[in-house]
Amino acid sequence: MAGATHKAVINLVERFRKLPASLPARSETFNVIQTNGAQVMVDAGSNNSDLTPGTFLAAYREGATITAMDGTVLDAEKIYLSILSVVEVKPQYSVCQIIRGIPLERGDKAETMGDRSPDSMIVGSR
Repeated sequence: MAGATHKAVINLVERFRKLPASLPARSETFNVIQTNGAQVMVDAGSNNSDLTPGTFLAAYREGATITAMDGTVLDAEKIYLSILSVVEVKPQYSVCQIIRGIPLERGDKAETMGDRSPDSMIVGSR
C-alpha cells in the first residue's frame, strides 16, 4: 500500500513540474454600483471576492461588441476610464478611491489588474 501511495505522489510531482513556472494572472470583473466624486463602490466584498485594501482596479466602460463571422459575440471593447485603489472591503461591496482618471458612473465595470501595473494603464475619456 505504501509503495502505491509513493508512486502516485511521485507521478503527481512530475506532472506539476511540467506546468509553466508562471501562469498569467487572471482578472476578476465587478460592477460600479455607486459613485460620489472620487469615491466609488463596487459589488465585490469579502463574501464574494479576494479584494483587500490597497488592491488596484482598472475601471472601464464597454464599447462596441466584437463578433465572429458567424455572428457569435466574442467580447466587447474596453475603454479604460480610471484606476481605483480599494480603501475598505465590506462583506458585500468595497469602497474604492479614484487615483487617476475621470469620474465613473453606475454601471461602469472594474477589473483586477492581474500582472499589469497601475502606471502602465492608459486611461481615457467617455
